[in-house]
Amino acid sequence: MDKVCEYRKIKVRGELLVSRRVKRECFSILLNIAVSTCTAIREKATGRTPKLTNSHYFSRMKTAE
Repeated sequence: MDKVCEYRKIKVRGELLVSRRVKRECFSILLNIAVSTCTAIREKATGRTPKLTNSHYFSRMKTAE
């Protein structure tokens, strides 16, 4: 009985860690998208050409999906 409880505790703890990591990754992806979108809009407004890094980042995002 104790072993089952212990296993369940470890399993739950592991799932919590995984979900926390997934949330953090999703958040950082969303943050990066927001930052590069803002940068692109700002550059359009100032009339400068958008940086290569932004388009490179977006193409990398598409391949990741």
